[in-house]
Amino acid sequence: MEQCAQSLHLCDELKKEGVRLALGQGKAVILEASGRCMRPFLRAGDSIQIDRAEEKDLKIGDIIVFEGEAPQAHIYSHRIIKKLGGLFLSKGDACFWPDTPFGYEKILGRVNGRKRKGHFFRFNAFCRIIGFLLCYLRLSWFCFAFLENIRSPQLIPAKVSKLLHPNK
Repeated sequence: MEQCAQSLHLCDELKKEGVRLALGQGKAVILEASGRCMRPFLRAGDSIQIDRAEEKDLKIGDIIVFEGEAPQAHIYSHRIIKKLGGLFLSKGDACFWPDTPFGYEKILGRVNGRKRKGHFFRFNAFCRIIGFLLCYLRLSWFCFAFLENIRSPQLIPAKVSKLLHPNK
């Protein structure tokens, strides 16, 4: 799992099972987000509302809450960027690399909204599209920069150097 992963304050197995149980009974769960990788949609300290989502209802662009890989198996919230048959590929909006593909059994639910500074904002289809585009553009920019760097190794460092030392 990426270092910048949007980790939720929910790490022990008992709490994870409590979330699974509540969502399984059709109840919404409110958790506090931490981390920076889902900015600007989710920020550390936001309260996020998680609802149960069936596999067929999950769409590209949805923010999901899922269990990471063992041994830590923290809970993360990232955006679905691709469906690969029975597997999901997700990525934090501010992260460069996607996560390792995982099955539906790892998904706890879908983030349907967030509360920040006392105001609740429900995510809709427009948010899903805009968020996906931001996520995709960041991935595309990074891939372009990486490929450009392979073709011309001095190109990217020179641009970065000019930004850091404009008087040279």
